[in-house]
Amino acid sequence: MEIILEKKDEKITSVQKWIKICKELHEEYSNKTGNRLFFRGHSKYNDNSHKLIPHIARYKKKYKKEKRLKIEKELLHRFTRHYYNYDTATLSDWQILFIAQHYGLPTRLLDLTSNPLAALFFAVEKDKNQSKESAVFAVIGKKLEGQLFVYHDVLKDIKENKDPLDNNNTINGVRVIYPCHSTQRIKAQKGLFLFYGDPFKKLENLYKENLDDKYKVDIESVYKYPIPKGFRKTIKKELAQLGINHQTLFPDDLDKLTESLLWSQFELPNIK
Repeated sequence: MEIILEKKDEKITSVQKWIKICKELHEEYSNKTGNRLFFRGHSKYNDNSHKLIPHIARYKKKYKKEKRLKIEKELLHRFTRHYYNYDTATLSDWQILFIAQHYGLPTRLLDLTSNPLAALFFAVEKDKNQSKESAVFAVIGKKLEGQLFVYHDVLKDIKENKDPLDNNNTINGVRVIYPCHSTQRIKAQKGLFLFYGDPFKKLENLYKENLDDKYKVDIESVYKYPIPKGFRKTIKKELAQLGINHQTLFPDDLDKLTESLLWSQFELPNIK
């Protein structure tokens, strides 16, 4: 098994340039081979921070792996208990996991989007530091038969509501999951996830390991496209002109609405 991870020489310097890159990706993969394309934006670009590692594997690194897995489980239980103060709908463990991840709880999920412009926004969202590079990942998923929420065998586990954090009974491998319960935020961002059965197995190292047939990876290749220093603000302005901003990507968050209004009032007019 081999997963290709490649840094592309082609740099993103404008929205138009990124759209051109995405069109070429779709022509090469979606249109010809039927592969799915997913995207992820990173506000920092260097060899250490630009890895497809879920939050729980990056969180509190002073703790050992076993301790962090316990923290993940405990935090999700506590999130579940408090969540019902905000929403009375009865949700499965999987649905709670999707929501918790999208609101910043460290889990074994990694956020992706099917909208390349949303991914680009997250790469340039923090535009104060123009001296740092950022980047967008293009993730090439394996072919998917049918139009299910998730790949076939994963769907069975979710329907049966198996504990997603039970390390003896969880989905094995690195799997693409379309959330079966969408919040307004997930819908607006065209969000989906990579689920890591073992969040401490690095995607880029999997091809070096002798994995058995039960360990499945839904990713064929990953490409990194850097955004050079000094281009964040102009790209963010171009995205705003296309209606891609905090207000549209976080429709359920009044703090983000305020941030968007202040930015458009005071920052946007000064961007050349």
